[in-house]
Amino acid sequence: MLIESVFYLVAPRDRPPYARVANHLWGSKANFDSDGNSRTPDDTQWTELSLILRGSEGESEIHIDPVAVPPLVLKIRSPNAGLAEQTAIFLSDQTAGTIELSLSGKES
Repeated sequence: MLIESVFYLVAPRDRPPYARVANHLWGSKANFDSDGNSRTPDDTQWTELSLILRGSEGESEIHIDPVAVPPLVLKIRSPNAGLAEQTAIFLSDQTAGTIELSLSGKES
């Protein structure tokens, strides 16, 4: 069973374009795969995002999914605890959302 580190981002405002998240995590020259619900590369309203650093063999991947609305709550998870925390802090700083470690039974 895969153990993942999880953070929740509560009530985030506009999110940075998904490539900025990858650039923050791995640098602007990183070769990464992405999936999510951005309508355009500059979309700031996405609520689903998966990023995987190519060639990392699962060590560098992050997944973000909505778990509640309203307010919007994004679940940030990764098998890499440091990467999950780094992503949560970056998104909190960028969106003015608050980080929580659990939702006290509110997760859907």
